[in-house]
Amino acid sequence: MTIRTLGISFKTAPLDVLERASFAREHVEDATRTLLAVEGVREAFILSTCNRSEVTTVGGAASAVSRAVEDLTGLREGEMARAGVVRAGRDAVAHLFAVASGIDSMVLGERQILTQVRRALRAADHAGGAGPALSRVVRGAIHAGRRARAETAIEGCAPALVEVVVDRAATHVGGLTGRRVLILGAGKVSRMVARAIASSGALVGVTSRTEDSARALAGEAGGAVVELGEGLASADVVIASTASPAPLVSVAGVRTARAATRRPLLVVDLAVPRDVAAEVGREPGVTLWNIEDVRAMLPARVDRTAVGKVRAIVDEEVARTLDALRASSVGPLLRRLAGTPHLTGRERHEAMTAVKVLAGAGSPGAFDRATRMLYAPSQGES
Repeated sequence: MTIRTLGISFKTAPLDVLERASFAREHVEDATRTLLAVEGVREAFILSTCNRSEVTTVGGAASAVSRAVEDLTGLREGEMARAGVVRAGRDAVAHLFAVASGIDSMVLGERQILTQVRRALRAADHAGGAGPALSRVVRGAIHAGRRARAETAIEGCAPALVEVVVDRAATHVGGLTGRRVLILGAGKVSRMVARAIASSGALVGVTSRTEDSARALAGEAGGAVVELGEGLASADVVIASTASPAPLVSVAGVRTARAATRRPLLVVDLAVPRDVAAEVGREPGVTLWNIEDVRAMLPARVDRTAVGKVRAIVDEEVARTLDALRASSVGPLLRRLAGTPHLTGRERHEAMTAVKVLAGAGSPGAFDRATRMLYAPSQGES
């Protein structure tokens, strides 16, 4: 059994590659089923967020899985191999545990990744991709993530990305009081933006493809629901974060909406794939920050003490999970050998190795049971 992860993240690829590697949330289950159809793949799990797109499989050749990922996304032939990282065995398991624990995130310790891992596991379950190995691994990663946040200070050691964005935006426009801020989207990040600017004195407009969600967020923010064109026409700041697979704000849309104004406009695009066409940033009077620009604004300091404590938790939980996986894999061997009237030397060696694994994984009783099986007189022995 080989567990392998093929991944592209903000650490390994530029934004234009990262956004093409992403899986739309509504397509993840179908993509998982496609991966399961790759020769040799028995289990599959997809974690796709704004900052990473990673596929973990049990079985199958890395090259075949890589080609399948390229076919499923916007990646070009060979791009997964050039821009991605392949991890196998313990490295693959440890990486997922580190991701869930927040120490591989763009914002150290952020909690949202834990929610995203849970959601990805549900999708894998529904698609039949979370078999006995990956189900155990991903649940172990979630447990490690919970421990990291409960037992260390990792969650509070860096400011939230949204807080940095709002603070920098306020500085850029000379304060938000009286400024018109358009929030594009009504999901979790947009709600965080609304909370961050709630006491700033900004005049908030919300636009979303889901009217009920837009109305609810506008109510929380003390603002109003507006159409996209109307919002662009009057905004001083736009903060976009949707799950759209294609840009929602185009050059033509900005030109049309702002034909009658020369007021400067700051646009912050937090989405991957992007909500705002890159060309918008070249329009007169428009400043565009994408997720790479925002990443450069984040403080570089790292709480090494907190990170060290989280790494210790990750190491402990990875070891526990791998022991459990080994124990589950040797069980069928012992059951088969238990029904054999006599054992060859090779079979006896395999069984004893299996027993040691079980004992090390917290099943010491297996040693006594197997000893009786292994060392009982075999038929034909004198």
